[in-house]
Amino acid sequence: MKRFGILFVVATMILAAFSFTFAVEEPAEVWVGDESKQELNFGTIAEAIDAVKDGGIVNVVAGEYEENIVLSKSIILVGPNAGVDPNSGNRENEAVLKSDNGHIFKNTTDEIAVTIQGFTFEVGANDIRFVSQTSGNDTAWTIENNIFETTDKNYVVNGHFWFTGGSGLVLKFNNNYVSNYFSNGLMVARDGQIEVMNNVWDDYLGWALNLNNVTGVISDNVIEGAMGGVLLENPANDVDIMGNTFTVSADPDYGGGVGLNFYHRFAGTANVIDNQFANNAIGINVRIENDVEPDLGDVVISGNHFDGNENDIVNNASSSITAPLNWWGSADEPVAFVGDVDYAPWAISEDLTTFATRKAVSSADAPVELEEDVNYININANDFADEDVLTLKQNGMELNFPVSLLPEGDAEITITKKAADAPEGFKLLGQVYSFVMNDGANTEFDGTFTLVFTYDPDEVDNPENLDIYWFNNGEWVAQGAVVDTDANTVTLELDHWSDFALMEEAAEEETPAPIDEDDDDELAETGSNIMWLIPLGLMLIYASAFVLRRRVLA
Repeated sequence: MKRFGILFVVATMILAAFSFTFAVEEPAEVWVGDESKQELNFGTIAEAIDAVKDGGIVNVVAGEYEENIVLSKSIILVGPNAGVDPNSGNRENEAVLKSDNGHIFKNTTDEIAVTIQGFTFEVGANDIRFVSQTSGNDTAWTIENNIFETTDKNYVVNGHFWFTGGSGLVLKFNNNYVSNYFSNGLMVARDGQIEVMNNVWDDYLGWALNLNNVTGVISDNVIEGAMGGVLLENPANDVDIMGNTFTVSADPDYGGGVGLNFYHRFAGTANVIDNQFANNAIGINVRIENDVEPDLGDVVISGNHFDGNENDIVNNASSSITAPLNWWGSADEPVAFVGDVDYAPWAISEDLTTFATRKAVSSADAPVELEEDVNYININANDFADEDVLTLKQNGMELNFPVSLLPEGDAEITITKKAADAPEGFKLLGQVYSFVMNDGANTEFDGTFTLVFTYDPDEVDNPENLDIYWFNNGEWVAQGAVVDTDANTVTLELDHWSDFALMEEAAEEETPAPIDEDDDDELAETGSNIMWLIPLGLMLIYASAFVLRRRVLA
């Protein structure tokens, strides 16, 4: 007995020395609110996250969950509407994450990846965030197909999504609906790679996006609220802002109403392309503060539609902001600006296929190349010598206009390139050009100028049928221009302005040569002789047969 006791003590000591522990492996997938999963089911989301392995999946069934979750590991959180866009799809019963006394998600851990899909978030008090990350390096967040709301436009300093501190953030914020809050919506106050796509911000007071030092894309979002849409600040930005709709009104108490705002410390690249700025107090604003101005050198604003804004662009900086090839609500030259905005060329068709531009010309040393469908040329005769000739060129058209024919002082020449159909029997080479001075006040001149069209010989059937035509009283009238087949040009001297075009008249079809009447008679006689020979031959054959028969009978 003593022997067994000694062995027991020795065995116990050996086990204690080696400190064997038997750990239960954490599950890769768990559930919240699904009792059929038994030991893999948990009562709260926080408990399920604690239990699942790092990077594991937590499935949450429909219901209400009061949660304040502090993250310490990577996690994939899957709600009942994980695959359903709240802005376009039909959602089933929601899993609602609620809080009245603390942030719903909070993180300070490095190197974690968090995915949140298919939930409704509801905040019921001020100073509570949906997501708060105040530190943590190299973190990745994917937030998709969720609904985020507060109960009474609740306020929180900095923002309801707050990413700051640390470095190396990767954020995907897609297909969410965010509504009914006060303050910033999504705020990134650190360097980060972002993708913000297909979200709707609605009925909020503050900013939808407040971004600092970010790289990435903001596209296809609908931003409808009060005070502000997207705010860009700090010096290390590289963003594409494309395909978004901005409708931001001014608040009676807080003002604003800015779709896109470049703050005073902004620097970097911003491509603002193919967006809709409609019914904002200010479509795009450039802000300065304490004499600090943003660096707009790499900002491109192009291919957008501005319509119904009180001001399309307000530029408070001393440098110009470049905004060509946009639609400004009509074909008229845009005027809803404050400050220096380089808006030319501008769209004169809403589908952005035709454009107009304006140029100031003060020298005749080189031809003025015209590139748009409508070209406004500002000129003052006092800037030129009397013998100068102004040359204006576009494609195959060249206008050589002596400056001495200009009226005194400032003048505006408008040259419009028009598509048109040629009249029947003609071929239009190139397009119709309309020439107007001072809105039509000057149409005839005390002297001549030349209009030259260059043609492609491969497109011309017969150069002798080329001419420059003047459209007068509803008809195209040939002007007797000079054709040079060596230079492939057609030149006309004029003393008036109107609509002109280069056309080729179709060649007349050749009439067949008449048939000689004598030939007809000869052919008729020949035919008659042939017709008489046929019965004569038959009669001779019959007579021969009759004679032969008589001989045989004899």
